[in-house]
Amino acid sequence: MHQNWVGIQAAFLKDEEEKLKKDHSLKSKLGVLVHQAVLHLVPFFVHGTQGVGHKTELYGTPYSLSEDIVSSYRMHPLIPDVFDIDGQKVNASDMTNWKARGIINRFGISKLAHAWGHQPPTTLTLHNYPDFLTKIIMPGEDGPRSMAVIDILRDRERGMVRYNQARRQYGLQAAGGSEDITDNADLVEELRSVYKSVEDVDFLVGCLAESPRPSGYVISNTAFYVFIINASRRILCDRFYQESYNAETYTAEGLAHVENTSFKSMLLRHHPELKNSIGDVTNAFMAWTGTADYSKLQPKTSSGGEGHAEL
Repeated sequence: MHQNWVGIQAAFLKDEEEKLKKDHSLKSKLGVLVHQAVLHLVPFFVHGTQGVGHKTELYGTPYSLSEDIVSSYRMHPLIPDVFDIDGQKVNASDMTNWKARGIINRFGISKLAHAWGHQPPTTLTLHNYPDFLTKIIMPGEDGPRSMAVIDILRDRERGMVRYNQARRQYGLQAAGGSEDITDNADLVEELRSVYKSVEDVDFLVGCLAESPRPSGYVISNTAFYVFIINASRRILCDRFYQESYNAETYTAEGLAHVENTSFKSMLLRHHPELKNSIGDVTNAFMAWTGTADYSKLQPKTSSGGEGHAEL
């Protein structure tokens, strides 16, 4: 993401870009995915997309988020059912809807942030939706709802193409059968029992089933390709990141604020007591490495009453 924004500025990548344009035999050497990713994205990585004077590129359609990027963001399996907060086990179901205020009042934002920063997410795979999201009870509704069902329903009603068709539209090789989606024999049989054809496999189901994945990958190869393309395009399509990214639009102070603000600095601006908790990580979206001084992470009191967490 950083390279999407500022560019790598590496000469060897420019050379590779030219080689790929001239030598199509490299397709077989690098693989279709790598070839297409490099060919499409090296210009973004090398030159970056930030800066004054760039012209907005709409790619033939008004700026919008496509259904494939929306579907790729359906990441509910990442949520654990239980959180460890201040040495106490707290069910995720007790942190939702009208119950959330009680948890904030009980622990305070700082302790919650410390817990979320240190506890790793669960995996984006099939059969891993948190239990509480498979039996949601909403006010005024009869019976529980399953977020897993809702995710599939929303994709279908909004016209999201199925897994294989999405891969074709991105120039990726379509799966010839369930065994091309996953190397898990049980999932292969399960996909065959649920879908009449591999062409019917829903996009989200296919992405969650994909394996093996490269070391360190949280998302599937297909979802990664969707993200890496759209990460650049959402910047190129937005005039406020392109020709309007200037002091006239943002003011000089505004530009300086954008350039010098990170997720970590924003957290520490509002909650300086989290400094030791975050530790030495530069990117606060990564797992935090510090330890908590719980004497400094107590809920703050306000005029709202004793123990009222300051938001």
